Amino acid sequence: MRRLRERKKPGSRVTRFDVPLDRLRELARGMYSQASLAALLGISHDTLTRRLQEPEYREAFERGRSEGCAEISNLQMKAARKGNPAMLIWLGKQHLGQRDTNVTQLAGPEGGSMQIEIIRVAVQRDMEAPAPEAPQIVRLNGKTE
Repeated sequence: MRRLRERKKPGSRVTRFDVPLDRLRELARGMYSQASLAALLGISHDTLTRRLQEPEYREAFERGRSEGCAEISNLQMKAARKGNPAMLIWLGKQHLGQRDTNVTQLAGPEGGSMQIEIIRVAVQRDMEAPAPEAPQIVRLNGKTE
């Protein structure tokens, strides 16, 4: 890898590393994280963050990212055109608003309607008195068993 040139800012004691814009764009196209980009460029993450505040570096970075996204999209479309079912489904969900749906339908016997009964059980909680033999079951329709 090519070493970055060092130069001093005029009137400063701080050394500035020249980051080649073409190299930044090329690496940004690879969709690397900013931490990885900084490591590959041989600079600190803080230095890269400061450089990306400068318009020419920000433009090179964004252009590289855009080119990387376009390349990924092209590869996905090629896979879909070859009939890759997973890619076709994924692209349909991303670009066409398609989605998976699950329909749950409950039915009673022989496909008829269901009858729902809510049962309330009354239990006596007196510790000293013996528990009744069976709890009283009261149905909502008012009938008692």
